[in-house]
Amino acid sequence: MSRRLKTFKLRIDKKLKKSDMKNYLSAFSLPKSGNREVLLTRLREYSRDPEKWASMFRANPGRKRGSISARKATKSRDAQRLLDEFGPQESEVGAYKAKKSGVEVRPEATGLSEETVRGNSAWATEVLAGLHTEAPRQAGQGSSEETRGQEAEQVPAAVGSAETPNKITGIRRIEHQVIRMDKAFSTEFALVKSELCRINAHLSEALHVAAVQAHSPTGNPSESADRIFTELPSPTTVSRGQPHRTATATPLPVQPPRSARSALSAQTNALPHIFRPPPRVLAQHEIPADKLALLDIDGDVLAFDKTSVPVPPSLSFSDVSKLFRDWYTSTDLVVNGRGIPIRHWKRLYMMVGGWKAIKAQWSRFQFLVQERELFASEDAFWAKYSHEDGRRYNYQRIVDTLQRARVRTNHHDASAALFFFHNDLTQDRALNYFKYVRSSEVIYCEKPAIVAERWRRLLIDHPDIAVQWEAVRDDFEAQYDPSSQPS
Repeated sequence: MSRRLKTFKLRIDKKLKKSDMKNYLSAFSLPKSGNREVLLTRLREYSRDPEKWASMFRANPGRKRGSISARKATKSRDAQRLLDEFGPQESEVGAYKAKKSGVEVRPEATGLSEETVRGNSAWATEVLAGLHTEAPRQAGQGSSEETRGQEAEQVPAAVGSAETPNKITGIRRIEHQVIRMDKAFSTEFALVKSELCRINAHLSEALHVAAVQAHSPTGNPSESADRIFTELPSPTTVSRGQPHRTATATPLPVQPPRSARSALSAQTNALPHIFRPPPRVLAQHEIPADKLALLDIDGDVLAFDKTSVPVPPSLSFSDVSKLFRDWYTSTDLVVNGRGIPIRHWKRLYMMVGGWKAIKAQWSRFQFLVQERELFASEDAFWAKYSHEDGRRYNYQRIVDTLQRARVRTNHHDASAALFFFHNDLTQDRALNYFKYVRSSEVIYCEKPAIVAERWRRLLIDHPDIAVQWEAVRDDFEAQYDPSSQPS
């Protein structure tokens, strides 16, 4: 490193708590997840590599160091540390002072050197001389548009000599030609860029689907290659004289050459300058041991690199039936060439991190699928969750209906637990099912949702208690008031 930094020694013993290590890692912008051994290893590796220390002095993306006054430095340790390491911030050159000061400092203008002035003058003289000699020939060969431009831009002969109007007209004509060429080039370049972006997006999506199907049990790479090539968007041609129009894509009815289909089915980089091919599927022995993770998907073990798992995709199911299908088979998330069904996302992202980001949405998906599995068929499910005219409920209405039903069920089961234990969940007969410990403090469940969940688990785990409950269940139902539950 270019500068010598102040260091300190961190003593590792029983007094060094996990929270202290997380504070150090946070100060060094390092990950804070993991157990004690992982945190210690991370700190040791960081201390052995001084090249990584420079990251402490980089500003966050979109941020920059602000100005620090001497008064502010006396009140902040961080500000004083920045001044000690980097010194005071340099004032900008040429900045205008406030009007109240009465004095302003304007930036100094630097003139051209004598040599540059002489070179520019010589070049201008040569250009004007060449235009003067070629003016008659250009006037005869120019287009009607250029002729009209000359007539509109002619200077009356009475002003100045006869040579001056020709020079002015020639220079202006060149300016207009340059402007027209620049506009035409910009238009053509925008069209080419638009076409390339459109083709890139289309091919990337098609190759992604082809890669997934190639590694699926029923995938056929050659059929995927045929479909990709036959659905390529046709190039849009716009003449230079026509205004720019929106490009439209139409499928090509022709089949590609066999060599192209075989190249695509082998997942080679057919167009390296336009798109990137799908990532290569790695075998288990090709993945580093510290990055290797295994996920059981319906009996098949998937080996993958934990650092290559993409961020959780954002899903929106206006078609609820598609959710029922994607819960068991989906290509919305592909890891090492394998599509991951939605029901396995929880275990995947709990393994690699990112579970909190999708927990709420994934739980709603599971909630809805569990309700669907209570019915013998999908038609039976829609028979309940549809309007009188046959229109199906949308996703949000089904979720809201299920949540209201769950609240009612939890209130009923929580009331049943209190009735069975005579409003005392702390007694020994409850077998500590309604007790948990937090920060060395014993706490008993109070929320109806938690009490109901543990009551149902207690009845499943202990059949003898379930028999006792059935004996008094009718008494509970007779005195239970459904109107007392929350709306």
